[in-house]
Amino acid sequence: MKHSVREAYDLWAESYDSMSNVTRDLDALLLRQDLDCEELGQVLELGCGTGKNTRWLQERGTVPGLDFSDPMMEVCRRAAPAATLKQADIRQAWPVDDDCFDGVVVSLVLEHVEDLEHIAAESARVLRKGGWVRISELHPCQQARGKSAHFCRDSQRIEPEVFLHTRREFAGAFECFGFVLQKEHEAHSEALGSGSLPRLLVMTSPSESPRFEAAALRSERWESAASESGLTAPV
Repeated sequence: MKHSVREAYDLWAESYDSMSNVTRDLDALLLRQDLDCEELGQVLELGCGTGKNTRWLQERGTVPGLDFSDPMMEVCRRAAPAATLKQADIRQAWPVDDDCFDGVVVSLVLEHVEDLEHIAAESARVLRKGGWVRISELHPCQQARGKSAHFCRDSQRIEPEVFLHTRREFAGAFECFGFVLQKEHEAHSEALGSGSLPRLLVMTSPSESPRFEAAALRSERWESAASESGLTAPV
């Protein structure tokens, strides 16, 4: 049964960490491998969910998290009581200041976001110059085979709304806002065997001059929309 993203994750919150989930476990493993030697500084975590990565990130930097599911955030607060969490729909403007983060971590979130350029633009806005974004998402080849986030409750399959994005769309959205793809990893799960298709697509992109590029491109998009609706552009 299809549900809105918020409704599905509200229902999933209490069982998310205890249910068998190869994708979740592989994502957590790779995050720890990739960032274990990094000085994280100030990092924004998008879609922090139940805190599967939040507590580990908090031990290595100052890591506020954004999520729009109250039940998920309640579980996250128990897992990472020191975390600073804000309720927010990341598909809208993020409730954080400009130029205040060294990195943005996005894990298993973007399949639920139709407009990837919005995520890239907001990342560019909140990052300091030279900041970076790391995304880890269900591999497009898995989505093409009909795989997506889901769980079962009372013998009923619950599926949040998802959007299919290609590898080129992921990279291209961030390139539009001044990011350069530095590392890319197609990750396989040992639990599924050596002959399995890649499970995750992981990309890390540092920004060259994100604030200028983001401001210019967002202004163009806003002015185009404003001209169609008769709105006055902000100063």
